[in-house]
Amino acid sequence: MSNFGFGRPKDGLIQIAYTVPDLRKAIAYWTDTMKAGPWFLAENFSGTDPVYRGEPCRALFNAALGFAGLMQIELIELVNDEPGIQRDAIQAHGYGFHHFGQACSDIEAERRRYEEMGYDNVFHAWMPSGDQVYFMEASGSDGYRLVELISSGPLIDSAFTKMWSSSVDWTGERPVRPFEELFQ
Repeated sequence: MSNFGFGRPKDGLIQIAYTVPDLRKAIAYWTDTMKAGPWFLAENFSGTDPVYRGEPCRALFNAALGFAGLMQIELIELVNDEPGIQRDAIQAHGYGFHHFGQACSDIEAERRRYEEMGYDNVFHAWMPSGDQVYFMEASGSDGYRLVELISSGPLIDSAFTKMWSSSVDWTGERPVRPFEELFQ
């Protein structure tokens, strides 16, 4: 098994995500209290050709991603009230833990493996990097047990490694940065 440039396996858990009512307050908490950051912000995001439960998805969200040690943290704030994986989980369980993110060198094989374990494919989208994500939900869990499958291609490796590198010995400057900076 190979590893990302930041040390985590390309076929393993790399991310913990939370839904939050106020992204700026959540960033401040994670920065000040947990010493995580800097945060890379994607605004009004949905991915390309997003599909939620078999239908085109118009849900938009803001996401801030950063590192706490070797674990990537994703903070998610809803932008609109369209049906989607974040809104439905918030309605069912409130704000807080949303999903684990698992890197996959063969995302289609991993999607099939989850389906064989009884998980439902509830969301799919393409990322700006050309990689794709699936959200797999444990059957009958009502959005509570979600796993995001993340393609671990070279652009994701490069972007996530840049994100992690920026967190090593970070002194607090520029706590919020544009997500696009990772692809320059």
